[in-house]
Amino acid sequence: MSLQQLKKDLSEGLAPLYLFVGEEDYFKRHYLNLIKNKLLSGFEEFDLSVFDGKKLSAAELQDALDALPLSAEKRLIIIYDLPLAKSNEAASFLSKNGVPDTACVVVSEEQPPLSDTAAEVKRFASDTGAAVVRFDPLSGAEQTDWTVRYFAAAGKKIERADAEYLASVCLPSQNAVKNECDKLISRAEKPVITRELIDEMVAPTADAKGWQLSEAVVFGRTAEALKIVSDLFTMKTDENVVAAAVYRAYCDLAAVVAGAASGKSTYDIAAASGMKEFVCRKYLPVAKKLSLKTLSACVEECLKCDVDLKSTPADKRARVEELIIKTAEIRKNGSR
Repeated sequence: MSLQQLKKDLSEGLAPLYLFVGEEDYFKRHYLNLIKNKLLSGFEEFDLSVFDGKKLSAAELQDALDALPLSAEKRLIIIYDLPLAKSNEAASFLSKNGVPDTACVVVSEEQPPLSDTAAEVKRFASDTGAAVVRFDPLSGAEQTDWTVRYFAAAGKKIERADAEYLASVCLPSQNAVKNECDKLISRAEKPVITRELIDEMVAPTADAKGWQLSEAVVFGRTAEALKIVSDLFTMKTDENVVAAAVYRAYCDLAAVVAGAASGKSTYDIAAASGMKEFVCRKYLPVAKKLSLKTLSACVEECLKCDVDLKSTPADKRARVEELIIKTAEIRKNGSR
């Protein structure tokens, strides 16, 4: 089921059972709130039940489903992180009994953020008739559109280039972007959010800069990577943390190459490597142009750098910069 269909359901009529999956928890919570607003009339203590799926018993679920709504058309039952295996009694109860007309159930999988391609998701959807909605992080253009709209709703304006810049200095998280937008809205005296205002109020964290560095390395943007290294050292970030971002980039690329070569889905690659699935999908086009041999050589250079940083008095920044340049040369000469 697409997100567009969920939006249509919100205006025309909700399904009895939804299963929210994917990696963007912000939008899961956003649409949960929209469902709440549609179904509930202010008596949440009577018409809303919220459960931790890992602790939910079949008896508790049955009690919640059997209770009649007090002031709403339907009761809303939200279950976070329900184990979807057949052996789970609450999941099994839903499979066998379904959801009555007097209730709407939303199962939101957040830890771990399952994909709609996962076997347990497909089986649960097949057994229960659940409408599966996948929430992915926004693409660059989608993020820019969202940011422009968010400021406009608050009576502020931001140019698209500045919206892109704002996302670049935040962690790759919608919550992080929203929090910085809220900060700018509350403190901005003028109606236009400018680059200068962003620089004044939004201090890039070392974690965000580390993600930027990893992405610049992955996509072969050497000049950008060197600039980020300079910024990180100016922020007095430990040199081992900076080098680790480069190492992470090549390990992630290698995981994608190896997984794709063995026919694994992006979900399976991400689950095996600890990556986010959206990162895996983003890196896949780059990975297809590189060999494991090339990436192994890059990882070896990262390990040599790690030894040097910890055992020699050499210029730490120069050594990390050398790592970026060397690995870029390896990729250039070893790309297939």
